[in-house]
Amino acid sequence: MADQIPKCYSTFEQESARLDRVVATLELDHMSTFVSAARETLMNGARHVDYSRLEEAEARNAFFTSMMNSYGEGSRRWLGLGAGHQWDDMQALMAMSGVYGLTGDMLSGLMRQQGQNFNIQYFGRLLTDPERGLLTRTKTMLEPLATRHLTDDDKPAMISAIGLDGKLNPGNATLDNIIDLARIYRTQGVIAPRQYSHLVN
Repeated sequence: MADQIPKCYSTFEQESARLDRVVATLELDHMSTFVSAARETLMNGARHVDYSRLEEAEARNAFFTSMMNSYGEGSRRWLGLGAGHQWDDMQALMAMSGVYGLTGDMLSGLMRQQGQNFNIQYFGRLLTDPERGLLTRTKTMLEPLATRHLTDDDKPAMISAIGLDGKLNPGNATLDNIIDLARIYRTQGVIAPRQYSHLVN
């Protein structure tokens, strides 16, 4: 990597780190929503979580209501609205969908469908599945914010910043190719030749 990091790459790095923090905070919100609702509604007499209670409509509805209340509070926080802010059903659905990537109907449907299998492990997979996870989709949706400043003129500097100067000709790769390689470099610290060989003549 060059001695001086090009501004285009440092901006990419800063915005990518910001995106990572947002996604990590959303994950924390999701998990604390689940844990709080489970502690409030699914504990048995011995104070152990009992997911079989999700087979009962009353307990499932209480669990759902607790989660929805937390998601409502979280949506208000993310959107910079006060705790007393009231919205109608459509606004609440749009806010929750926009911030957390799910709706109350989706959540209640999954709870009914999964029953006692709607446990913390299932919920974690729902969030992080590499293809369809809520956080995966959110990160994919937000990723362009970390690269919107880049233009074709930045290709040589980006190639240099990721350690491929002299190995990859800017004319052989699109900006999107270079962005993909920059993401690999950022997470792995190195780019293997097999990851860019298709771009070399």
